[in-house]
Amino acid sequence: MSIRDRVATLVAELPQEPQYPTQGATLFVDLERRDIARGYTPMRVVKALLAGRGANMFYLHRLLDESLEPLHPDIPLIFGSGVLTGIVPSAARGNATSWSPESGVLMDCNAGDYFPSFIRMNGIDHIVLYGRAAAWTLLRIRQGDVEFLDATPYLGLDNIDLRERIPSDLGGTWNRDLAMVNVTRAGENLVLTSAIMGGPKACYARGGPGAKMGSLKVKAILVQGQTRDFETAQPYKGYNRTIAQKLLETSVVKHALKTMGTPFLYRPSRMLGAMGTKNNQETTWTDKLDAENITPYRSGMAGCFRCPVNCRPLNELNQDPADKYGRGDGPEYVTLGKFGPNVGIDRVESVIRLNNICNDLGL
Repeated sequence: MSIRDRVATLVAELPQEPQYPTQGATLFVDLERRDIARGYTPMRVVKALLAGRGANMFYLHRLLDESLEPLHPDIPLIFGSGVLTGIVPSAARGNATSWSPESGVLMDCNAGDYFPSFIRMNGIDHIVLYGRAAAWTLLRIRQGDVEFLDATPYLGLDNIDLRERIPSDLGGTWNRDLAMVNVTRAGENLVLTSAIMGGPKACYARGGPGAKMGSLKVKAILVQGQTRDFETAQPYKGYNRTIAQKLLETSVVKHALKTMGTPFLYRPSRMLGAMGTKNNQETTWTDKLDAENITPYRSGMAGCFRCPVNCRPLNELNQDPADKYGRGDGPEYVTLGKFGPNVGIDRVESVIRLNNICNDLGL
């Protein structure tokens, strides 16, 4: 059975109206034919698996043809946001799901920033991509409708340059009325360690999702235009302040995440001997990479959509505008560990620069 037959069978079974007040639609996007079908995740699936990753798995299970290869255009790439994404403070994340071209097993990865919330506020919970576009394509979502735009002018652009070009060409401001997922040159060239970038730093990374998106000839999915609040969630909006206060009152948020971000975890990992060092030949490393030593280069803190924690450290190594990688987002704890002890680097400046380079290259 072809992917189109599988989609047609599935859509015929799906409800055509929301099953609860804040539910968004699932879009099935045929990239080759530029056709779009819609449905809603059944309530039984939501109750059993929630949305986000759970519903992504439901759609992958129904649409997967195991006789094919992961990069075949009939293998779908699925984006999904959670039930509370965009509604509750700190619920800003979404998943990208497919069959991994890197491992040959399950591909499922998670990221935050603004895209998962912005698609929900456009009335969309899940986007199922399949079929290979005839030419490189940028999908633009405005007020819940999808446009197919020519992405040829953006080929060869990595993350920094692409994020500069899009507002200039199409208008808008990041995080106010623009959010995007995109591939870099790595995804265009099907590199198996390529990510789908979801912001300056946020990325769907595990399993080679950039290669999968590139194989479908999709350069980016852009959400553009004013987002909307969920009118049906207004009676519960007062509780969000309480939720935010409880988050901010926790010790780990107040004294670590909000001030240093996840790199605060480096010191306890180092002291416990739980740190992969020199390709996991050793278990601890220098205190030169403790979070306090990143502080001189931390230019501020940022966060995902409507998250009060703001645990994302920004960095600035210098004020030279010609130094493309002299500033950026991060590093997070795992990046600090992999570019520090795991490869035997003990200079925090080198780790930060490697972080900025990989965020741009989409690796």
